[in-house]
Amino acid sequence: MSSEGSSKYLFFIIVKELRNSCLPQGSICYIEEMQYVSKINSEEHMKTLEVKSMRYWVTERTVQVDALQQLTKKEAELLQALDKDKDRFKCFEDRKKLDFALSLSKDSPVEVNVRGEWCEGVVRYIGGIKEPERQHPITGMFFGIELMGRHKGKGGSNDNFGPNKLFTCERDCAVFVPFTMVRGLPSKLNLGSKCEQNKLSDQSSQYLFFIVVKEPLHSCDTPQGCICCVQKEEYASKLNSKNMTSLVVTCMNSKLLPKVMSVDALQEITKEEAELLQALDKDKDRFKCFEDRKELDFALSLSEDSPVEVDVNGEWCEGMVRYAGGITELDRQHPITGMFFGIELKEKHKGKGQTDGTYRGKKYFACGRDCGVFVPFTRLRDSAPKPLDPLLPWKGVSGYQEEPLVVGERVTFFTDDDRGRHGIVMGLEKKQGMVYVLVSTDTHEKGEDGSPLSIPLQCVIKEELLSPDRLEPCMTPNVEDVTFSLGSMVEVKLFEGRTAYGTIRWIGTLPGYDGIRAGLELEEDIGVSDGTFKNKRFFQCPYKRGLFVRLASCRKDTRFLSAAPPDAAVSERNGDRGADELVPGRVAPLTSDKVLKMLMGDMKGIQGHCNSCYMDSALFSLFSCSSVLDSLLFMSVPQEDAQIQNILLQEIVNPLRTKGFVSEKSMMKLRKKLQSSGHCPTFTTDEKDPEEFLTLLMSDILRLEPLLKLSTGKKVQESYYYQIFLDQNHSLVLPTVRQLLEHSFWSNSLRLAEVPACLILQMPRFGKTFKMFNKIIPTLELDISDLLLDNPQECILCGQLAELECNNCFVDDTFGNTGFKQLCGKCSLQVHSHPKRSSHKPSHLRIPDGFRPSAIPPKEKLQLFAVLCIETSHYVSFVRHGRCPEDWVFFDSMADRQGDQDGYNIPRVQACPEVARYLEMPLGELAALNPRDMEGVAKRLFCDAYMYLYESPRMGLYH
Repeated sequence: MSSEGSSKYLFFIIVKELRNSCLPQGSICYIEEMQYVSKINSEEHMKTLEVKSMRYWVTERTVQVDALQQLTKKEAELLQALDKDKDRFKCFEDRKKLDFALSLSKDSPVEVNVRGEWCEGVVRYIGGIKEPERQHPITGMFFGIELMGRHKGKGGSNDNFGPNKLFTCERDCAVFVPFTMVRGLPSKLNLGSKCEQNKLSDQSSQYLFFIVVKEPLHSCDTPQGCICCVQKEEYASKLNSKNMTSLVVTCMNSKLLPKVMSVDALQEITKEEAELLQALDKDKDRFKCFEDRKELDFALSLSEDSPVEVDVNGEWCEGMVRYAGGITELDRQHPITGMFFGIELKEKHKGKGQTDGTYRGKKYFACGRDCGVFVPFTRLRDSAPKPLDPLLPWKGVSGYQEEPLVVGERVTFFTDDDRGRHGIVMGLEKKQGMVYVLVSTDTHEKGEDGSPLSIPLQCVIKEELLSPDRLEPCMTPNVEDVTFSLGSMVEVKLFEGRTAYGTIRWIGTLPGYDGIRAGLELEEDIGVSDGTFKNKRFFQCPYKRGLFVRLASCRKDTRFLSAAPPDAAVSERNGDRGADELVPGRVAPLTSDKVLKMLMGDMKGIQGHCNSCYMDSALFSLFSCSSVLDSLLFMSVPQEDAQIQNILLQEIVNPLRTKGFVSEKSMMKLRKKLQSSGHCPTFTTDEKDPEEFLTLLMSDILRLEPLLKLSTGKKVQESYYYQIFLDQNHSLVLPTVRQLLEHSFWSNSLRLAEVPACLILQMPRFGKTFKMFNKIIPTLELDISDLLLDNPQECILCGQLAELECNNCFVDDTFGNTGFKQLCGKCSLQVHSHPKRSSHKPSHLRIPDGFRPSAIPPKEKLQLFAVLCIETSHYVSFVRHGRCPEDWVFFDSMADRQGDQDGYNIPRVQACPEVARYLEMPLGELAALNPRDMEGVAKRLFCDAYMYLYESPRMGLYH
């Protein structure tokens, strides 16, 4: 088959050990591109793929997509030159030799292994040394090396292989070898990890990058804003074909197989743009930044030592760019990684960062302790614009003005009619060598073009330099005796007929002004600053939203007079309840009685704030009514992580159990500490998944031993949670959790190596949005006896000790609706005497030494204690607080909200006894029930389940 013909194929390598398959790990497979496109277009959720193997003795096999990883044609040719599949997989995993081979070209100097000796040579030929078999599109790629210098004559060829002359050299001065027998010259060896990273980075130049600009038609389609890539070579070959309407691309936010995308859904971007956008977590944010481009263009203009302002925990801090690039290692699947900016904080903002230029043990730049941050470009902005050069002193109507005017200052100006008028400085400009002041007047006068009035500098004077009796108040003073505080929502009279609404962000005195002033963040762009006054920052807000006024000019926001005072609400949520007080010691989880007395209602549970629902619901589920993971709170941890443990115990878990409420301040303290410890640069701002947070907490921080030990028959794998995967041939329609778990274990040949104290199960989904089942029935008591390795089992027919297990009978509903089928010897003979089961091959069960055949096999059962659910990217939880069917509560950390931008979330815990009704409902009736008709919040438990949490009753800390 020609090289041109091979370009019509996609190539893969088997990356998993497949059960009952003749395709070992490391095998090279391929599929015609048109067949792949047709498969994707015909199946909305592709789980398997029919691929052909490069092995001559097998042609086509069905393989699960998660066992395949795409290769470029050149990678497939290089790996195919190796004899053994295990060597292919080893080279694919390690990649050092493979990446070196990809960088070679003709005339490259190398060293080649000739019968165990490394000899100097030059690459003269790269390609196949035999014709591809007619049924396969490629053959192995070898390197023809001409030996040089003292190594001449040590070869085994004179430039030809078989009858084919591939290059010219002297006799016995050539060898043909696979890439594993070639290496760089000694002078190029041992250059360190930075060199290796640069090699990987160089590979990105071989790709074109795109962003998806069209909204997907289906929930499983590639989302708008996703970054994709394609090799330039593949793109060029596709471009040469007529009527190119689609393109096979690799999605940067997925480890799955390539996607077929319509060309009109893609827009090409540069590598730098792709790296910047890839640093963002959400596709919708990428697309928004790509459309707007202001932030993106600003980031592209940055270079080392550029002055910027950076968002650090909601505060804009001055800093300097010290690093721009990746902070995660490149992987073998994707040619780029997200570009982050390393910022060194300057002057008064020093010490507000989280790093000294180090991220995950690697030094990217040098700065003082806690003086650095790593952020994506969306958290940067241009440093505050500098005022015009200081103006020379000038003589006004009442003397000399020694200071230049700055934006935000009140002034009086005089024109030809000699009538003094008042306004606020909006800016300064130079025209024809003269300086003009842009003034927004109190009477709202406009210039000819609708902009602020432009007044010559010599006609303007600061109000503070005029005598008080010549000033007219621009604000109506408030005579009410009202005490305001930070966060109070107020209104002020700007000029006749115009009222501004805002929130107090600062209270104090301003230099050169008498009396108490308030810094307001307005709701509209009618202010004069971003929280700065005379180049000094007093608070943070968007530009033109800031305004400084006399505190006495503020009135209560009349729009909210019917509601509870906002400042009182703030005090209640963060002070009076004492949710932020430390509660040391050991506190048992809430009993059913305490739940009903203390935990019900609004402002109960954990208060959500800024994308925290994944963490709120996870911690509420784990610790409110269960002690199965309380060992996390008391185990010995390294000193650097002890503070995180103390916050979790004394400011979250114990207050939840003693007061029934945890404020957003305590949660933000935990999030900031997680972020400052270098675990993730976006913990205080971005949405995460519960499993990501729990794994980080249990594994990286508190060093808990993995909860789950899974046996594959050959080795034991460890994990903190189990993601349920199902084969495509399942017949489940309205499954229980037990059925899903058993199906997943059966299809993946898994067993539990030991009884878990806590079993966290993630339901089968495609992303957060697409659910495989409309409803899942909770299994309140999960019998895991059949799932345990080497656990004595009882015969499903006679109840005696089982001796055999039949995998083929798993889906045979004669003896039950799926499930493992263990049988004693006598019952197995009877069952498999039936013609339809005569081909089954039962396997022998291992009976533990000393177990008496007459003994009753033990049962191991876990109890459901919580369920996390998700709908439209918002997590909530259901918690069982007792063993009665009605003992359920529903928790939402953001159930309601008080106020708008300056408001706060109201967490809510409510009883949901209606769940019991649907748990007891006949399956047929439940399957036919429209979710919209389900009572209360029960629909969310049955239809939106994301994660189930089970515990062993014998292993709780307080049992």
